[in-house]
Formats: sequence, C-alpha cells, structure tokens
Amino acid sequence: TVWTFGQIANSDGGNTFYVVTRIENSFGHHIDIEYDGITSSDLKKITDSLGRTVTFNISNNKLTRITVKNANGSNVYYDYTVNTFSTGYYRLDKFEPPELDPVTYKYESGTASKYSLTEVNTSFGGRMTYEYELQNFYHSTYTYCTRVVKKKTIRYSSSGTVYTWNYTYPSYHNAAEGTVVVNGPLFDTEVVYHAYTVETPWKIGLIKSKRYTDGSYYQETEWQPFQISWNEWYVQSKNMGTIKAPLRSKITTTVKGDATGVTQYLYQRAGTTKYG
Repeated sequence: TVWTFGQIANSDGGNTFYVVTRIENSFGHHIDIEYDGITSSDLKKITDSLGRTVTFNISNNKLTRITVKNANGSNVYYDYTVNTFSTGYYRLDKFEPPELDPVTYKYESGTASKYSLTEVNTSFGGRMTYEYELQNFYHSTYTYCTRVVKKKTIRYSSSGTVYTWNYTYPSYHNAAEGTVVVNGPLFDTEVVYHAYTVETPWKIGLIKSKRYTDGSYYQETEWQPFQISWNEWYVQSKNMGTIKAPLRSKITTTVKGDATGVTQYLYQRAGTTKYG
C-alpha cells in the first residue's frame, strides 16, 4: 500500500505538515483525497477508482454534511448539527442518517469545566444515559480528584427494558492494587489495577486482571520493565526511579467452556539496541 503525501497544510498553531492525497494498494485501486484550500487540512472530497465520491461540507470549522455518491450515481446525505459551548468548545448535537430518525446527543452545561456526554438517543428509540461524580485517587500520599462515570443506563428500544450499570472505584490509598467494580444487570465486572509501590513504581495504572462474576471470563496480565533512560522520573516530588517502559510479558485468559489460553511476549533486547 502506497500513501502519497502530496500537499502541505497549515495547523492552527502556524506549523506546516504534509497531508495524504492518495492511497493506492497493490492491485492499483486507489482513493484520491482533496482538501478545502491549498494549505488547509479540512477534508473536501474523497474519490475512489470507480468514481464514487464522498464530499465533506464544513462551515466555520464545523462539519455540516457528508454526501456519498453510491455506485448507482445517487447522492446519499448524512447531516450533522455541531454547536458550541459558551467556552468555545464544539459539540455534536445531532446526526441525521438517510431514511432514519436523527440521533441526538446531550451534554453537561459546560460550566465549571463540565463537558461530559450525558445522553444519546438513537434512531430506533434506544437511549443511553451517563452520570458522573468526583473521585479521589492516591499516588502514594498525594491525592488527585477527578470526575468518573458513576452510572450508565441503556434502553435498546423505546419500549424496552432499561438496563443499569453502576461503577465504583478504589482510592488506591496505601495499597499495591485496587479493584474497579461495574455492577451490571446480568453480572458484575471486576478489574484490578496496579497502584504505586516503592518496589515497582513503573507499574502504576497498569491492568492486572479482569473477571466476570458469573465465571464466564477471567484474564490476567503480567508485565516487565524495560529501561529506556537512566534519568530519574519524579511525580509530585516522589522519586519513581529511573525511567522504565512497561512491556506485557504474559496474558492468561480463561473462558467458560474453553481451555485456558496463554499468550507470551518475547522481546529482542540482549546485546542489541533493538527492542519491540
């Protein structure tokens, strides 16, 4: 596959970069990509080897419509309603596919840096809602407060049952690991993450295991460090040791009714500068 970067575009920060103008495979099939303006990175049109086109309409940096010309030569339209928070950030409010009811999206108010998605209403009467809360997480003795998903609901049709998932999180305070629990309508999911320890600070935030409480699934991940720099790394004045990259070394997966599977990762490191 050959990617041709045949045009230079400008970023909002004044930097220049190349954008792809053609992608061609080994059979000679290709798509050509046009941009809106000589130095713009806004997509304008994609044309394939059969003459089919996808056209993008962008107004004031907001996508308003995608037009697709199918194999019969007919145009199919996908319309987008993109509005703006009071702080200037964009948000997708509505997507209108052809011959279906629109999909609508709702968000938090945008005040106090709250922009999260709260509601999705689908073309077929389905609905997803999200609730959030503040949660304290510890890095050694230091506290970080962040917003997390507290609750999710899904209804697959306008008259369907509403299914609920509730999320709880550990603080990781004075612990080598912590478990995130998702209470679901059919079973719960438990995911264990590594926390900060003096012995293995490079493991912080990495997944250790995941399981379904109905016994249908369990997966455990093992890690090993790779030294990428002898410089020391500090987080909130806490010495994390020399800089190491985490590499997966082993994943063990057990699925109900199936044999346990083990995937091992081997890295080319000894006596060479290559790794991966």
